[in-house]
Amino acid sequence: MKKKIKGLLAKIKGQGGFTLIELIIVIAIMGFLVAMIAPRLAQVGAGASVAVCDTNQQRLNQVLGAYTEQHGQLPNNLTNLVSHNNLGVPADPRGAAAGWYVDNNDREDGKEVLSRDKMAMVHLRLHALNAAEAEELRGLGISRVFNLNANQGAVDGINTGAPLAAASSPYMQGVSVGAGVNVLMIGAGYDGTAWSHDLTANTAWGNPDLAYRIVLGVGPDSELVARKLIQSAALCPAGMQRADHFAYNNYSLVVPRLEATMARVLPVPSINATHDNGQTKALTFAGEEVWQFTTVCPEGCQLMDDDTPAWTIN
Repeated sequence: MKKKIKGLLAKIKGQGGFTLIELIIVIAIMGFLVAMIAPRLAQVGAGASVAVCDTNQQRLNQVLGAYTEQHGQLPNNLTNLVSHNNLGVPADPRGAAAGWYVDNNDREDGKEVLSRDKMAMVHLRLHALNAAEAEELRGLGISRVFNLNANQGAVDGINTGAPLAAASSPYMQGVSVGAGVNVLMIGAGYDGTAWSHDLTANTAWGNPDLAYRIVLGVGPDSELVARKLIQSAALCPAGMQRADHFAYNNYSLVVPRLEATMARVLPVPSINATHDNGQTKALTFAGEEVWQFTTVCPEGCQLMDDDTPAWTIN
């Protein structure tokens, strides 16, 4: 045994180490391999983000489907995405004065409230409910909402590290659904004075089928969380990557189109839209049933495999 050990030690002692040139060659090869693999690893990470977002949305749709099947209505206590300016006046996210409301893709000036991609996909507009719409919403199970109220002063507060609140319009203020309550609607809205529309020629959309439908967030106050049907209000992975751009990163429920809304928009509008792939469709809008809800992520996608505004209104 001693002879074997001495023999091994002698062999080790007799072996020379790597030369400097050999080490440089090895390091260069390793660097080349890392440079080849890194982009693919980045793609894997992006793919994982898309997969998680799709899973979150599919799960939310399943829970909402089970809830509506059991209760015949939608969950209550959703987040109303309406924000107020510093005077406490509801702001239209498409308004010229609401630059603090929608991400401008410039993180140097701090974050805004909503994702710019969500606005590009679904074109949210301020809409004041009338009595018939409020009654129909309550019939769908939505009798109370929590106003986001991340107003201009509050967003400025986010940018400086201050709490998200403002005395003129308290953050996450609970309100009963009734006439005069402001919500965000896809593609069009009545601001209390007149209708405004994004359903105009050459406007790019993610899905124009969703026009005239109200959008409400599924936040931590949602009945789904309170009943423990979901553990918590999920956040979008892609939104987390842009956390320095916009503040609201929860998924949203797109409420079925209200008959009372369509009664206000006479005659019932119809539009033609063309997809980038050449597909065309004619759309006529009408009221919908409670089970005809859908969801969108904070970037406005129904599913992440269709995440660009590829439809153009003719």
